[in-house]
Amino acid sequence: MKNERRHDRSARPDEAIALFLDAAKKKLSVRALTLGTMDGDLLFGSGEDLERIADIGAKVDAGEAQNKDIATWRTRVGNTSVVVTSWGGKLSADLGDGLRRIFAVEAI
Repeated sequence: MKNERRHDRSARPDEAIALFLDAAKKKLSVRALTLGTMDGDLLFGSGEDLERIADIGAKVDAGEAQNKDIATWRTRVGNTSVVVTSWGGKLSADLGDGLRRIFAVEAI
C-alpha cells in the first residue's frame, strides 16, 4: 500500500493552496509563508501578518529592500508571475512545484 504524503486535501484550489502553505510553513518552521503579486498584494498565505509579509517580499524580490529574515522566490503560475515569501528566511524547492500543481487543477 502506498503511503499518502498529504493528510489534508481539498478539491477546491483556494482551499488546497491554504492547506499546502500551512503544511509547508510548519515543515519549514517559519512564521509565515505568502503567495503574492509582484506589486506586493497578498493572494494566499499562512501565518502571521500576511499582508505585510507579502508586501515586504515583493520589495525584497525587486531589490527595493533587504531583510535577513525574509526569503523570496519568484515563479510563474500559468501566465502570472508571483512571489513566494517566507518570514523565517527558509524556502523549499518543492513549493513552486506544489503551487503549480494546485493551480493546474484549477485550469482544467
